[in-house]
Amino acid sequence: MAITPETGVFLSHSPTDAVAVFDSGVGGLTVLWALQKALPHEHFVYWGDTANAPYGDRSETEIRSLTQAAADHLLCERRCKALVLACNTATAAAAQSLRRRFSNTPVVGMEPAVRPALAAVSGTVLVLGTAATLRSDRFRALVPPCERERVIPLPAPGMVPLIEAGKADGPDMDRYLRQLTRGLPRPFAVVLGCTHFPLARASLTRVFGDVPFFDGTNGTVGQTARVLQRQNLLNPAPSGGFVTLTATSPAGRARLYSLYCAH
Repeated sequence: MAITPETGVFLSHSPTDAVAVFDSGVGGLTVLWALQKALPHEHFVYWGDTANAPYGDRSETEIRSLTQAAADHLLCERRCKALVLACNTATAAAAQSLRRRFSNTPVVGMEPAVRPALAAVSGTVLVLGTAATLRSDRFRALVPPCERERVIPLPAPGMVPLIEAGKADGPDMDRYLRQLTRGLPRPFAVVLGCTHFPLARASLTRVFGDVPFFDGTNGTVGQTARVLQRQNLLNPAPSGGFVTLTATSPAGRARLYSLYCAH
């Protein structure tokens, strides 16, 4: 492995190496499950930075630093062959710098599914996300200028702490969402701009009713499959892959295992 300022970190990869899936907490499980379904022969290492969650209220510099540290561990120490940023906030803050640093390693990010939602409905689209995601240049670039009047970005800082505490579905989440959206007109569609938020789908449905929900999971999974194939990194093994679950706090680790086993 050689490191230079111009080219970053060079790593050799084998198709049998694992794919790293990173999130600030347990939310990236929603992406991991979809990846396992689409790529059943792949091995996965899931890393949830639960000790530092939530990321959404942190500065871009902090988020980039935390994401960089996780990427260094997963790619340099654990020798994973690709990195999936299963976190909209981490993607917005760090994806570009990670791609420069790991120039020969696939780094796949997440983004809120704003454009699919705009294409599917004719009225307003509510985008729920973290404050960091919704203030990012990456998010602003997703909204065509001619469609800005139809997009309502709404930071939902209380959702991730509730989900990390095991309260994704229930009266606490219902109450929070009703307070958050009080006075807002009923949207034609809701974009879930954080990978945690699909875990609260039952509460979201009770609050918003029969409206379509959109998230970026399918796009991220499809892109992961394409880049692995393009770089000849798909695992050829005939048997199913394994998954390793890791979190940076004991409580987060317990919650991670509980959610994964209950799925």
